[in-house]
Amino acid sequence: MFVVLRGRVVSVMRVSVVLPRNAHFGPEQPTAIDLCASDFIRHSEFVSDTTIHCHPVLRPFPDYKVRIVERHRSARRTSLNFVESVVAAQPDIIVVHQHVPTAAAIAEGVRNTPVVIHRHAHPKQPKNAFQLWRETWRYGKFARSVWPSEAVLAPFASRQPVLGQRAVVIPNGLNLADWTPAVERRQEILFVGRAHPEKGGLPAANAVRAVLADQPDWRARFVLSRAEDDTSEVEKIQAALAPVQDQVEIAHNLPFAAVKADFERCEIALVPSVYQEPFGRTALEGLAGGAVLVHSGRGGLAGVVGEAGRKVENVDTDDIAAAIRVLVHDGDLRRGLRAAGFKQAERFDVHKSATRLDELYASVRHEVANTYKVAG
Repeated sequence: MFVVLRGRVVSVMRVSVVLPRNAHFGPEQPTAIDLCASDFIRHSEFVSDTTIHCHPVLRPFPDYKVRIVERHRSARRTSLNFVESVVAAQPDIIVVHQHVPTAAAIAEGVRNTPVVIHRHAHPKQPKNAFQLWRETWRYGKFARSVWPSEAVLAPFASRQPVLGQRAVVIPNGLNLADWTPAVERRQEILFVGRAHPEKGGLPAANAVRAVLADQPDWRARFVLSRAEDDTSEVEKIQAALAPVQDQVEIAHNLPFAAVKADFERCEIALVPSVYQEPFGRTALEGLAGGAVLVHSGRGGLAGVVGEAGRKVENVDTDDIAAAIRVLVHDGDLRRGLRAAGFKQAERFDVHKSATRLDELYASVRHEVANTYKVAG
């Protein structure tokens, strides 16, 4: 069986995809990384020959080859479990999402197979010469590194210029055919995100409280992804919304299908990230669902949203509330931004990104095959 990529015929490859330790590769509570990996695999030319290696999940996404890798209290033993799982799959190329130590361990344990690290977040800035050396050593083991935006690649490439030459930006994407935005929208303001200060949930809650106080026909919905250590932030958000609790719903850890439906029905979505977003998948989901965005433009958000939203200069109560009020009172503006949002979302069609990943994998395999020929 063969596929043609950029005019070159290549045999279908056996691809092993390794997911990080906090992954939930299933429909109940997937992380953004799980959703991205699932989308890329589903639209790959190599989907039938791709194996996903991940920790146990109650119900994995259907129609994938999944190998469960047991978690161990020892990080080293866990890494070795991944190595053993990958070796058993006999792949032609290995793609490790996000977790660099695991990727480096696999590259050490499977030396004749190229490893691609697919990053989704900012790498930690090395604090000293040893950490910089370790970063260089680890990334030097990878055939390529993939990054979701220039915003997240730039700091790494500036301190690692040689390794930066083996880096490529391939944005996350969505299959827009899966999305069915409602024509008649709810008068609802939606926030979806982790219950962590960096996501701006608390200033968003304070802004929503201020707006809803004089907008009795509008409602708000906060969908929070939370872990045990997020309790304090959740309590702060709940306290901020208490004065308008009759107009607000707060939900936790919803399945992606429910979150998707919320984006497809709400009028306004808030993405007020405080930190530099590596990409901004939530913003893209909002655009695809037909929500009009109020966003901070931090990091990758600027490229994802473009001009299809209301950007706030400061992630604080006053600026967010002012942006929401403009949209609440101007239906024509909302309709114009919604149309612009649909066009902006088309730039991130997952078919384009999946094809670019396939081409990257084929190129890496071609390089490795030529290297073996020369060595032989």
